Amino acid sequence: MTALDGSKPMLEQIAHRGLSNVNTVHADLFNWNPPTEWDAVFFAHWLAHVPEDRFDRFWGAVDGALAPGGHVIVIDVAPEEQRIEEHIHEHESIPLTRRRLRDGRQYDVVKKYWEPEELIERIRPLGFEGAGTKIGTEDGFGFVVWDVVRGSDDQS
Repeated sequence: MTALDGSKPMLEQIAHRGLSNVNTVHADLFNWNPPTEWDAVFFAHWLAHVPEDRFDRFWGAVDGALAPGGHVIVIDVAPEEQRIEEHIHEHESIPLTRRRLRDGRQYDVVKKYWEPEELIERIRPLGFEGAGTKIGTEDGFGFVVWDVVRGSDDQS
């Protein structure tokens, strides 16, 4: 397994666990070129932070990392969670949200909430197919889980 992150402290948390089957890579995902292909690519709580002007390149890297017949599994926040964050504004068509932490710190972050089918429609021209399922949204929070494959890959 390979764990890639732009944050050294996050990767250090993995290293402290002593998992001998996990290789860590510190890289800027927007400038990273996959050195190999994997049967599965997984990312969580990342897609909502990918700005539109980097979206296609990001999915190009995902495509380069995906072995034939492989799956991309994505978990991210459900649109229902918008109610707990403060939408600031669109800056050059990039949605910005103010995130307030329990300790009082706040950060302005890119935050695009994807409806399940909206994401599939957006990545279809990039060569992907799949489906998304909302989980736990009845309480106004929750996640969306997507299972994505290349459109030309055998999905059986």
